[in-house]
Amino acid sequence: MAIREALETNAGEAAAATAEAVRAELAAAGLRLARARADETAELDRIGALTEVAIDANVRLHEIAERAGVSRQTLLNLRTAGRGSDDRRWNVDARVACTLGSRPAMSESDLVNLIAKPPVDALDVEAALGRLLEEGDARSIGTGWSGGKAVTYYRLSPEGAQGLRRRLRQVTMPPAREWIAYVASSPSEVSAIVASAERLLGDQEAAVIPAGTRQDMPDPEVVFRVEAATWQEAVQVAADRMREMRARVGADDPDRPPVVRAFCAPIHDSAP
Repeated sequence: MAIREALETNAGEAAAATAEAVRAELAAAGLRLARARADETAELDRIGALTEVAIDANVRLHEIAERAGVSRQTLLNLRTAGRGSDDRRWNVDARVACTLGSRPAMSESDLVNLIAKPPVDALDVEAALGRLLEEGDARSIGTGWSGGKAVTYYRLSPEGAQGLRRRLRQVTMPPAREWIAYVASSPSEVSAIVASAERLLGDQEAAVIPAGTRQDMPDPEVVFRVEAATWQEAVQVAADRMREMRARVGADDPDRPPVVRAFCAPIHDSAP
């Protein structure tokens, strides 16, 4: 009897351990499935936003569907539902760049008439065009006459076309993947870094938090949005962005490791 009891006890313990292992793997699979569904939702929002830009650039719906790996019906559903069409998330620079790349050559007044609708005004459009020209992403292609005045016309440059992918990735960032990073800087470089980030990504894509704003804040901080699925990824992306910005402005001590001070997590996510 003792042997049988021992065998039954061992069998029960093994069964319980097996059940626990299965439960743990089911939970892990569920978490991965939830992440995959969240990723799918985020990318569908992005495809919805990019579809409108693609149509303006004369890309046909069947090609949009093929390249995005979705059906034409899915595209129709995305457009009907207005997925990814929140214009408030598009900075003016991206709008001007897309317009210069998808339409005939345009003058500054043409851009203002097309894009300057509240809350965007004419000065916003003119400033965005100036940043694109300074970055080399737009260029003058000639001068014409209109109303007895000389008018300069602009187009997106080849460099601007290459950089457009970065701009589009930034402005179509799904809210569920949007992290606000606060990265330590220094008084000697912070203004140049923010100006460089605005030329590269667009207006209001970076800001300065002055030193001393918080009691534990001896240095200024640069604030910008990064896209990531997890907190760990967000730390890496923010650090890489800061390295890139510091290299672009020729900051002192370029090998100094970036220090990410804080994050605001996505609305539907949370930091660990």
